[in-house]
Amino acid sequence: MKRILGTLVDRPVIPIVICLLLLVCGLKGAVSLPIQRFPQTVSARIQISTTYYGADADTVAGFITSPIEAAVAQTNGVDYITSKSQTGVGIVTIYLRLNVDPRVAIAQVQAYVSAIQNRLPQGTQQPVITMSSNEEAAMYVAVSSKVLRLEQVSDYVSRIVVPRLQAVQGVQQALSVVQGDLALRVWLDPDKMIGYRLTAQQIASTLAANDYVTGVGTTLGSDTYTRLTITTGLHTEEQFRNLVLRRNGSAIVRLGDVARVTYGPENTTSSVLDSYGKSAFIRVTLAPAANLLNTEHDLLGAIDELKNGVPPGLSVAIAYDAADFVHASLHEVIMALTEAIVIVSLTIVLFLGSLRAVLVPLVTIPLSLVGTIAIMSWLGFSFNLLTLLALVLAIGLVVDDAIIVVENVSRHLADGLNPVDAAKVAVGDLFGPIVAMTVVLAAAYLPIGLQGGLTGALFTEFAFTLAASVTVSALLAVVLSPMMCAYVLPKHDASESRFVAWSDRQLTRIEAAYEKCLTRTLARMPVILLTACCVLASNATFFHFAKTELAPQEDTGTIGVSGDTSPTATTDSIARSDRQIIDVFKALPEVEYYSLGDAPGSIDDGVTLTPWSDRSRTADDIIAVMQSKLNAVGALDLVAYQPPSLPGVRGMPIQFVVRGNGTVSTLAAVSARIVSAARGACHFTYLATDLKIDQPETTINLDRDKIAQLGLTVSDVGDSLNWLLGGSYVNYFSLQQRSYRVLPLVTRNARLNDAQVLDYPVTYIGAAPVPLSQVATLTRRVVPEQIPHFQGMLATTLNGVPGKGVTVQDAYRCLQSVSAHLVPNGFFTDTSGRLRAFEQERGRFLPNFLFGLLVIFLCLAAMFNSFRDPLIILVSVPMSTAGAVFCLWLGLGGATINLYSEIGLVTLAGLISKHGILIVEVANEARDRGLAKRDAVIHAAGLRLRPILMTTAAMTLARTNGTYIGAIPVTNPPDKGIQAMTAFAHEFSDKARFGSVVVVDFDPGKLPLGPANSVDFLLSAREIHNWIRHGYISGVMRQVADVLKAGGIFAVEDHRADPRSQKPDASDGYVAIATVVREAAKAGLTLEASSEINANPKDIKNYPFGVWTLPPTRKSDTSPAFRRTDYDAIGESDRMTLRFRKL
Repeated sequence: MKRILGTLVDRPVIPIVICLLLLVCGLKGAVSLPIQRFPQTVSARIQISTTYYGADADTVAGFITSPIEAAVAQTNGVDYITSKSQTGVGIVTIYLRLNVDPRVAIAQVQAYVSAIQNRLPQGTQQPVITMSSNEEAAMYVAVSSKVLRLEQVSDYVSRIVVPRLQAVQGVQQALSVVQGDLALRVWLDPDKMIGYRLTAQQIASTLAANDYVTGVGTTLGSDTYTRLTITTGLHTEEQFRNLVLRRNGSAIVRLGDVARVTYGPENTTSSVLDSYGKSAFIRVTLAPAANLLNTEHDLLGAIDELKNGVPPGLSVAIAYDAADFVHASLHEVIMALTEAIVIVSLTIVLFLGSLRAVLVPLVTIPLSLVGTIAIMSWLGFSFNLLTLLALVLAIGLVVDDAIIVVENVSRHLADGLNPVDAAKVAVGDLFGPIVAMTVVLAAAYLPIGLQGGLTGALFTEFAFTLAASVTVSALLAVVLSPMMCAYVLPKHDASESRFVAWSDRQLTRIEAAYEKCLTRTLARMPVILLTACCVLASNATFFHFAKTELAPQEDTGTIGVSGDTSPTATTDSIARSDRQIIDVFKALPEVEYYSLGDAPGSIDDGVTLTPWSDRSRTADDIIAVMQSKLNAVGALDLVAYQPPSLPGVRGMPIQFVVRGNGTVSTLAAVSARIVSAARGACHFTYLATDLKIDQPETTINLDRDKIAQLGLTVSDVGDSLNWLLGGSYVNYFSLQQRSYRVLPLVTRNARLNDAQVLDYPVTYIGAAPVPLSQVATLTRRVVPEQIPHFQGMLATTLNGVPGKGVTVQDAYRCLQSVSAHLVPNGFFTDTSGRLRAFEQERGRFLPNFLFGLLVIFLCLAAMFNSFRDPLIILVSVPMSTAGAVFCLWLGLGGATINLYSEIGLVTLAGLISKHGILIVEVANEARDRGLAKRDAVIHAAGLRLRPILMTTAAMTLARTNGTYIGAIPVTNPPDKGIQAMTAFAHEFSDKARFGSVVVVDFDPGKLPLGPANSVDFLLSAREIHNWIRHGYISGVMRQVADVLKAGGIFAVEDHRADPRSQKPDASDGYVAIATVVREAAKAGLTLEASSEINANPKDIKNYPFGVWTLPPTRKSDTSPAFRRTDYDAIGESDRMTLRFRKL
């Protein structure tokens, strides 16, 4: 392999061709990769809505909801099932596990529902099964008007706006989410019905029989045929008003005589307002392979067309645009990439002092990134925030290998080799370590890619992107970097510039101080072991007490406002509260757009903030001010919060479930006690239960005997009341190629209170009406607004928002503690929504982290052919983890344990292992040459200190005056919603800094635990040369003498692959060796032995600097006499050693 790699240095066209192929494939892949916010995930839910007009919640729960729940529980891929039974409707919602195919699930649900449909009560409407994906909306478009009614706005949206947006390339679905569809409202007047002796059932039957759609057929002649149609259907308000209900002789009773017929909204209890008036919203989602930015551009063009063509009184606006966040994040990432490249360049110049040396990693960075993009395209990935984060992080990883190669070549150049030979020797020395480091890093990411759940779904692309980047980096490090070093780096020049001399001097001081510290450290092994044990043990303590959450909250520029209204609140009273809420929104200068959605019992509002660059306050700051003002709005219980930052999760941060087999009243009382106790103990901004017994309900008690005496049945009475009050539809009518419902309902003035119901006619005896009061009485009570179920059991969900500074884990633990004392036997606690996702992900990290370490260990064992060396390398990983976990425990900058910081821990395990590989590889080579373990450790650690410092400086950032700089500039306090990237970067940088210290200090300390050795301290010729040149040799020799015990041995060694490669002036070597011997003698070190190359004295002048022998012709009084000896520790003829002993 070394011969092949050396051939690539001699034939530079081959590496150039390989790089050009990477460049072409990467550029082609970059054009085709879609741009998204997150990797594509599928988080679907299936909803089964069954209407039973007029039925109370108990009836719906017992006869509709429970049977459907039991049937669909068999569906594969279900995470959990919830349901709510309300007056007239039962809704069962099936939440599927992440990335379960919803098409298969909905087919199973349809089959199960069909199987039990015959068990549902007569009169139940056909169950409506719908599937909704929790995919993030790409855009919300609002169509508003201050002059048109909501149903008119909704009809325009469904006819014009939705088809236009749906036609945009890349759009998967444009769905109108407004509940104000057009309908034909038949407002019945009970007094007029009595005057004409009509019942509601008779009117409904006439409507159904006379508004009928059917086909007729065709005629067929000898040559032609004619299609036939028939006017059985009604289409306009006027046609419905003129519908004949009864004919008495010449007197005709029409529908318009007993009812007001008009177009109106199908839903009269919900409303939507926004900044521009009554609104209808369209939710736009993208196709899986669509490019968000390109699709957004096309959508904006379509919206401009719609704006130019809307009728007077209508306006079209963008309520939310996900691309705004992506644009801002992309800008931050591009800035991070630019800063990273600049800082990496400065790092190399600082350490090597050569502008030419910078060219090698500068060429490697873009080629590695482009090659990674080519692999991303092949794997079907996308550009998203996580893969872009991986590319930013990859800069430090890919430059790592290039830096190691450049540093190694520079070291060989300093030893006297020419650039071509230095490149060949360097690539031969580093091929094994580079392959080992690449395998280790790729193995570290493997568990992430194979992990399930939300972490696996989000970070698979991240993990394999990083694995691809280090693979491409390794390829370039052994193919391109040596070739560039051979033709770019200059020959070593003794006359260095002032900057280079200063840089080299400072690094030499650091190396000397480090080796001195390491030597003293190794002399105190019990202290080292005790410290290591304490550091290792601190991991569990800090990790347990650190704050935990699912993910850092992003400032996406949106705020949600939710709350409960009184169950008896009318649309008028809610409208008054809406005006107060609007005043709160308008008082905040950062609010750019707002929307208010009102439904019975709940309010769901949204706010879009001005761009990040136009405001100084974050979303959290704005929420604090908004919440204080919302607390003063009427009798409403409102809360402002930020929507979830991750896909696949929904709702408020806390959704704590209490379920059991008790009664509704018992469960409501338990939940109320939990809420009351938690509000005082758990620091919630908002906490409420969805099970409240506060809904007034009146039961109509029928006298069956009296009904039978009138010749009626209970169903006759029930149907009449249902048509008057239930709101059920009779049939459909068509208008301009669209169908709408016909909805009869009694006028509002006739249903102001329950006592009026008793005046409704149920039949007639002659001309006299028989009111309901003749066959029924009323009983009043208070019932739940709804009856919720969770996993088929009676349940209540406590929805909450933790207070400022309180994490989800803290709030959840507090709720668990409170509920443990308040939940009676037979009841259980559970989670849903965002809290359930947090619980599912929390327990997965440690097993996967340990699995990653096991994979790294096995890979290293196979490469080193040893089970001891991997232990030496990996012992630094948990010790460096302690530094990161300590920072998390302190909570610096709001740091928490979350998905991003956990991935940072796994990623850094690979990086710290790379440092250990560099040291252990050199130490093993030194051991093969016969050096003692301690000498090998000190030699390897000193030799690899500079490249480790270089790669660590390139990979992490230094904090200077509160500003973060480095290869991951995303640790800057973000103002554009990249808190997740910040969490990862803080975790990465903190651990990398601490881990590098651990590796160069503790990791070598494990090696001397073996047999005794013959050499106590070892220095290289290059180090000696630098100390002589900068005047430090006297101090170094004194430090060596201080470290050595009596009888200890100190050696100076030089090693190279081809000492005949250059012919510099050898006199520097003679002077240097004389200086070393002289200064060693002054420090009390006696020269004991020397070993030189097997060569004739006349050839000594052909050897480069560092031949540590004095030819007989140059012996002088300044040095003691040398003697030739066979030194077994040398082993090869190209290694030279001086050995001193302390008397």
